[in-house]
Amino acid sequence: MASLVAYAGLGAAAVGAISLILPLRFLRIHSRRQGAAVAALGMAVSLVALFWIPSTHRIERPVLLIDRFVPEFQFSERHERRVRASPDRIFEAIRSVTADEITLFRTLTAIRNPGRLFGRQPEGILNPSSRPVVELARQSGFVVLGEQAGRELVLGLYATRSPRDLRPSPESFASLDLPGYVKAAINFRVEKGTDGTCLLTTETRVFGTDGWTALRFAPYWRLIYPGSSLLRRTWLAAIARRAEAAR
Repeated sequence: MASLVAYAGLGAAAVGAISLILPLRFLRIHSRRQGAAVAALGMAVSLVALFWIPSTHRIERPVLLIDRFVPEFQFSERHERRVRASPDRIFEAIRSVTADEITLFRTLTAIRNPGRLFGRQPEGILNPSSRPVVELARQSGFVVLGEQAGRELVLGLYATRSPRDLRPSPESFASLDLPGYVKAAINFRVEKGTDGTCLLTTETRVFGTDGWTALRFAPYWRLIYPGSSLLRRTWLAAIARRAEAAR
């Protein structure tokens, strides 16, 4: 919701800015003064939404594997999809699906990393090759925090780093509380249903280890959220197609 409000505010600010030159009367902006007011209000709304930090969510009783590594977080998103395949098939698809199978993967990552269009960069999650996406994620700094075969896979990284450049590990990820770090983790989980299908879910959680770091991360999260959400859904769809085709 905050991301939607932020983009709505930016849109209003753009409309107001245009009306400083040519008032958009069809939007009932009849003067440059009104345009200035719309621009100022839109920018104010956008800034509040971008820098708003939600309260920290805490998992008191871990149930999922990801709960052990990210028991508290300020930012999150979750998506799910029903898949007509066995848990083992789905888990194999999670590990083997490639960027070319995920709709808009290359487009969305190019928006996040436009530099790859103008120069050579090492392959990674934001500069994908034909290798499985999970492998590319590990090459980009993600580590496997935990795995329950055929059930759940958890990957994590430090999205921002302080001068103490630590590498994430399963042993230290949850307990790290040094200021200046953003801990991000993503999981893929498979739950077997009673109707021959499985519920495939993915959840992303992000935790800033101090208030200032979380504040700096918030605008980035709000701006990338629409593309990130779309990417997660198309990622699940690609996993489902591969798993179902292998039945």
